[in-house]
Amino acid sequence: MSLAATPAHALGPVLRRKKRVPWWLRLRDIWYSPQLLQRTIAQSSMLAVVYAIFAFGGVYGWAYGGAYLLIFAVVGLWAAAWMSGRLAGRWHAIYLPLLLFHGWIAAQYIFGLTVSRGLTLSTWLHYSAGCALLFLLTQTLELRRDAPWMLPSCSLLCGAVAGLALAQYFTGIHRIYWVELYGYAVPAGPYVNRNHFAGCMELLLPLAIMQAIVVRRRGGVLTALWSLCPALGLAAMLMSVSRAGVSAVILETLIGLAVLAWALRHLRQKGGAASPPRPANSTALVCQPSLELAANQALATRASGALAHRTIVPRRKKRFRLRSRTGAALSIVVILVAFTAAIGTSSLRSRWSQLQSQRGDWDGRLTLTRGTLAMWHARPWAGWGLGTWSSVYTSYGRFQDTAVFYDYAHNDYVQLLAETGVVGGALLVLGLGLAVWEYQTASLSAPADSPAWLLGIGGLLGCAGLLFHSAFDFNLHIPANALLFCVSMALFVVRPHAEGRRKQQKTQEFMPAEA
Repeated sequence: MSLAATPAHALGPVLRRKKRVPWWLRLRDIWYSPQLLQRTIAQSSMLAVVYAIFAFGGVYGWAYGGAYLLIFAVVGLWAAAWMSGRLAGRWHAIYLPLLLFHGWIAAQYIFGLTVSRGLTLSTWLHYSAGCALLFLLTQTLELRRDAPWMLPSCSLLCGAVAGLALAQYFTGIHRIYWVELYGYAVPAGPYVNRNHFAGCMELLLPLAIMQAIVVRRRGGVLTALWSLCPALGLAAMLMSVSRAGVSAVILETLIGLAVLAWALRHLRQKGGAASPPRPANSTALVCQPSLELAANQALATRASGALAHRTIVPRRKKRFRLRSRTGAALSIVVILVAFTAAIGTSSLRSRWSQLQSQRGDWDGRLTLTRGTLAMWHARPWAGWGLGTWSSVYTSYGRFQDTAVFYDYAHNDYVQLLAETGVVGGALLVLGLGLAVWEYQTASLSAPADSPAWLLGIGGLLGCAGLLFHSAFDFNLHIPANALLFCVSMALFVVRPHAEGRRKQQKTQEFMPAEA
């Protein structure tokens, strides 16, 4: 039977059959494609963060050890790609204080400025893993390209972690994965402590809300579905009854409204100066030089008609965006009210009332802060050594009960000041200042309301919320939250590279010598 005589329906499955590609050939394609290689490195780094979150927040050695091994392995992959000339390095201003901080910790370890080299070395490992993750993401992320997968992934992660916490709450079994029980802390979701769960929500909630805003143009049903993730996160935040967590979310909301108002004002001023009102026929005059370059007259006519249509009907598009944005916000509010009614607010009200009736918790944190400041006054410049707070505080503690033992000062700032001295505190302020400056210099590099712009705003709000919470707790000493904080930091530090509009004198690319 010849091929010509074969029926068409019989040839269909044969012609559609594809040859199976071996896995090593796929790896070779990733290696030889810079964009695929960058995306693989970024996604592998995010996989380490997800693993640390669901592995009890990464507080155990086997949990953060696996996450750190994956991060350092991906660093080796990036280094190999950079040495071979397949990837170009990017320099960020925030790298300078990070390098100086690691140099200062190395000086503490080498010259014996720390009271315990073992504690300094183990804590240095945590800082190195976080900085390595920040480096990988700032080298490989491009917000315009990666926002379509980054925003949905963070939103789904927020919904999964919050859904686990709510399921534990409604089933009445307050155990992690319904198995692990802790007597010294109140667990929530995969976290041992509810305050650390609140810190995770502070970082993920802004990104989940931005995803709900991005999909608002695709219909009401899809908007409501994606609004479920931030609504679950807000309900789980109320369920955790974390006072600092709720306060941080309120602060994130205020900062988000301020940034949005500033961006809209800037765009309004820029649009008014750059594009004054003119008749629709002026579009053809402005676009005439570009249309003359077209070889086909029909293509030029089609492009002119498209540009004229965009110029004539801007108000209808603006009203659509306003209605869709309002619909996304209403979906989140309605779902949140439903979950709040199911959970109840009695526990949250009683928790806040303890600030006036029972001041034991608040006074205890103030006592820790006073003792930590006394430690700093004893060695103000060099500090006692990174990670040595728990071993030195017993000599400066002001608690009457000597049997009470604390691992952390419940204030990350004063603890860092006592451990690293004025040098470490100055480098912290310099790093935060350079990160904000680097974001501000390119804050409008992406069009407002685009996924890339919203992704950067979500990272900024998450960092602001956790930095506020760190003044009352030790979230930055929880490996999962520290890694997630580095992710949020990278999302707004990487903005100068997101749209390809950077200048050579502001951001330089470095290649290996042989390249």
